[in-house]
Amino acid sequence: MPKITEGVQFPTGPEGKRSTLATGVAVFAAAAAPAGEELAGAIRKARKTWRQEYPEMLTRLVEAQSYSAQRAIAIAEAGLAEIYSTFEFVRGGEMVGVEAAMAAPSAARALHTATVAGSGALPTSLSVPYFGDSLSDQVLVDQVNAWADYGALEPAGAAALCAVAKSAEWRDLRGR
Repeated sequence: MPKITEGVQFPTGPEGKRSTLATGVAVFAAAAAPAGEELAGAIRKARKTWRQEYPEMLTRLVEAQSYSAQRAIAIAEAGLAEIYSTFEFVRGGEMVGVEAAMAAPSAARALHTATVAGSGALPTSLSVPYFGDSLSDQVLVDQVNAWADYGALEPAGAAALCAVAKSAEWRDLRGR
């Protein structure tokens, strides 16, 4: 059984683990159902190579949504229905479905925002844990670019990470 934490949780799969990849594929396939089984089936079939195939699948899903306003709404509602029926909500060690949690709010379970003020020293660089090591500075930039080159990271995501790694001002969130 996966570690129980508070709040919204990805569904537990057949192996007892929470998989964002499997869940994402399931949600997109459910969303695609109103557009037809061909697209929904293609999304499910792409699960093993999802990280390479999702740009094409999402493009096809957006194209299906552009067919009509009604279809766009049906696709959005189908995806949300999958999320509501499979995601879990944990509070105080008690797990319920997201739909049940949202349907029965209580003062004791009221959602709220909070501010967490840190007290540690401001890091001098962006550091990303990677296989027991910590990548930062030019080593991080080189690795991010390598990930983008072989398709493990979207080019826009790589550019954003590199920009943050190179900008101390962007990493300083004090007062924001």
